[in-house]
Amino acid sequence: MVFFDLTGYDLEGYKQVYSLLFVSRRSLHSIGEPSSFRTKISVGSNPWAPAEPKHNLASICERYGGGGHPRVGAISFEPGALAQAREVASEIVAELKT
Repeated sequence: MVFFDLTGYDLEGYKQVYSLLFVSRRSLHSIGEPSSFRTKISVGSNPWAPAEPKHNLASICERYGGGGHPRVGAISFEPGALAQAREVASEIVAELKT
């Protein structure tokens, strides 16, 4: 699992680059304060990982008001809700490690 927090960087968005992370099955990242309209957590599965994912990411994100597909999901919070997003991200990381 790879987790990174892009808070403090001058980004409104970016593309996931799993080709650089062949050994990772999942990545989870949050985009925080730089976004003008939301605080966002994104969760994805590496499409090139040798093993099938064990978790349905859409179901996990739905529990926090987000959604997605079995292999990719996201949760949006109000702008400035960075502490809440980090808490939720921590919970998701812990779940995906099981």
